[in-house]
Amino acid sequence: MLAKEVGPLGIKVTIIEPGGFRTDFAGSSQTILADNPAYASTVGAVARFQREYDGAQPGDPKKAAAAVLNIARLDEPPMRLLLGRDAVRAAAEAERTRAEADRKWRSLSESTDFIDDAGQTSNPASPSSSTGGRADLKSRTWLITGASSGLGYALAEFVLQRGDRVVLAARSMNSMSGLAARYPDRALAIGLDVTQPPQRIAAVERAEAQFGGIDVLVNNAGIDFLGAVEEQREEDYRAQFEVKQEERDYRAIFEVNFFGAVSMLRLVLPGMRARKQGTIVNVSSMDGIASLPVNGFYSSSKFALEGLTESLWQEIEPIGLRAFLVEPGSFRTGLADRTKFSGAPIEAYAATSGAFRKVMATMTPEMFPGDPVRAAEAIYEVVASDRPRHWVILGSDAYRLIGAKLDKLRAEYDAGREMAFRTDYPGSAKAIL
Repeated sequence: MLAKEVGPLGIKVTIIEPGGFRTDFAGSSQTILADNPAYASTVGAVARFQREYDGAQPGDPKKAAAAVLNIARLDEPPMRLLLGRDAVRAAAEAERTRAEADRKWRSLSESTDFIDDAGQTSNPASPSSSTGGRADLKSRTWLITGASSGLGYALAEFVLQRGDRVVLAARSMNSMSGLAARYPDRALAIGLDVTQPPQRIAAVERAEAQFGGIDVLVNNAGIDFLGAVEEQREEDYRAQFEVKQEERDYRAIFEVNFFGAVSMLRLVLPGMRARKQGTIVNVSSMDGIASLPVNGFYSSSKFALEGLTESLWQEIEPIGLRAFLVEPGSFRTGLADRTKFSGAPIEAYAATSGAFRKVMATMTPEMFPGDPVRAAEAIYEVVASDRPRHWVILGSDAYRLIGAKLDKLRAEYDAGREMAFRTDYPGSAKAIL
């Protein structure tokens, strides 16, 4: 995103992605917490590897420095540069897995639009298809944050219609109270600001007390400010919450979109582990894969959520739990109406941030193809299915944008292979990753 904003100004941006290098990062700069027995086969194994592998990494910091210097001299440097053979292999495997999943589920991704390519209204998923091709009679308890409007409200309503139990949580109670009143035995509406620790704890405790446990957590709460990275005001992205000292410097967007989600899932995981069942649904965005100008802070919060969730499912799947990401495109959730620009325009960004400001002033609902009701059906289908998913793209625009990003990554990945391998120590042992 930053590269798109500053590129027209003649400023180049490159993301360096190193593999294992002998930098002492695993020593003085890294803290490995005590092992939790529940995660011995995943987190514990990685911790042991970190201790044993330190000092044997294949990457040579001096060669990496030379590679970075070479890149800095180029008129057209790459957007992304892998360093090290292990980084090349890991990126290739991640890209292959992601691309295969996207192709396999393309029809579901595009089925959530209001209108299909032929201009005809798409048919919502039928009851037989809403469970991934099998009957699913299991009743679940869902905790959905950001449930007062948009996708969160649509999902809560759809889940209640299917007979499940739902805890609707958001800062505004108005719309949630009306929906909960229609299902008094299976719905509970509670006020929740995910940035406030006491409210997070109370929400989980009330959900567990009312329904005995939480089977599905949907981290849907989110906020956004628009503007070039340089334009945005500090008070809009820096948190003003009076909480623990180490939290005071968290940015406001991250406080809701990332840290709020992290805190909620950490609160529900002990109960899920005890019952040996549970699903975490983290609502990301197409911006969490393919960033756009004016949305840098929002995109980066979603990038962070993507990385955390990818680690999470590798940690909890061996103990019988699931986690996946939802990556919606442009849906008619009202978020665009609630999103504000931050800071005064800077003339230098007229071609990027300035152009988007003008577009925002003329946006209409018809410019957003995604249908929240169809998205709710799709999410329910993935949760109910016995075929695990990790990345769930919703919307034809998201599918196209993410596909274009993957193509660009592949092109730069292929072009950078020689430099990546060149930064390893000569004759180094095969990388463990």
